[in-house]
Amino acid sequence: MMKRTIGRLRIFIAVIWVVISLARPALAEILWSGDVDPANPATWTSSTNGFVGMTGYDTMNITEGSA
Repeated sequence: MMKRTIGRLRIFIAVIWVVISLARPALAEILWSGDVDPANPATWTSSTNGFVGMTGYDTMNITEGSA
């Protein structure tokens, strides 16, 4: 009985490992249009000075838990 339980536990752990390894983290999505500088906000870093709407109209949406 003990060997059977250990075998089932190993299979359970293997299945969990496969599921976790296949899971992909959610990536932030940035959608923009109009006057945004630098032109591609997806390439901005924490040291980038980004501007939205300095000389014209624009929109920018940041979704999926990003900031």
